Order: sequence, then structure tokens, then C-alpha cells
Amino acid sequence: MPTSSLSVSYRSVRIGFLIKDGAIDDFVKCCEINTLLWGGIYNPIIPVGNNDYLTRQFVRLFSVDILLPISNDPKTKSLIKDYPYLKNPYHPSGNIFYEDWHTKKQVVSFIDVIHLIDYYWEEEFKHSKDDLSNCVYIYWDSKNPFAPLFAAMFVFFLLV
Repeated sequence: MPTSSLSVSYRSVRIGFLIKDGAIDDFVKCCEINTLLWGGIYNPIIPVGNNDYLTRQFVRLFSVDILLPISNDPKTKSLIKDYPYLKNPYHPSGNIFYEDWHTKKQVVSFIDVIHLIDYYWEEEFKHSKDDLSNCVYIYWDSKNPFAPLFAAMFVFFLLV
């Protein structure tokens, strides 16, 4: 009797963030959202601009599962219409956040790292007798001219 072998591997949902080419504010918003998502470092940020061929190549090469527009310019809307099968199946509006019916807070609709942070706070840091930790909370003034660079380099937790 022949035997068969099956391997199954999992990965996080790969979200392709669509930003207007050269829009720094959209880039920073993508960094904020990616910081919350489990596997967020693997979500490509795809610029939408004059080179439509390059944008479509990025969508294909990164094997995105969902396209999420950050900017609402006509080129981005046109690209979304060309890929109807890459829309967010949970929220047709294209938003990654939804309002929790019970707490009325904005909640991420994909797997996030909040539970991991809560776990380490409760198990490791909250009741620790040591005042020293290897963890550092980095913050900066939003008016700092390098704030977008800091958000991309040091991650920035979006407060929803």
C-alpha cells in the first residue's frame, strides 16, 4: 500500500498597503498599522503612482492576500477595482479597523500583537522585583522633523 506525506505551513495574512507615491504621511500610517499586526514586517508597502506596471508587479511578486488602500486617490481606486479578489473579506469598506460592539473601541480585524504584549506585562514585568529591564519605550515629539523616520525605524504603536 503506498503512503503519502502532506506538509502544511501557515503564515500570516499578507496585506499590501497601497500608498500614493511620495506620500510620507501615508508611509508613516502604514508603519503604525504594521506595528500592531502579527507578521507586519512582511506586509509590503506598495507605491501607486505613474508607473502602473511596477505597481502591478509588486502586487504579483509579493503575493499579497489583501490590498488595503491608505490614500483615496483615483489611481488607487482604479487599482483596487482591477483586483476585486484581493479586497478585505471581513470589511468591504476596505478599513482594517472596526468598532467593537461592546467596548466601542477601534479593534484590528486581523491578528495583532496586543495579546502578546499583555501576556508579557502580566507574566514578566508587572510583578518583577527588578527595577531594571532590557525593554525601552522610545517616544518623540510629533513635531520633530525626523518623526517619520523614527516611526519607520523604531516602530510606533498606534493608539486606537
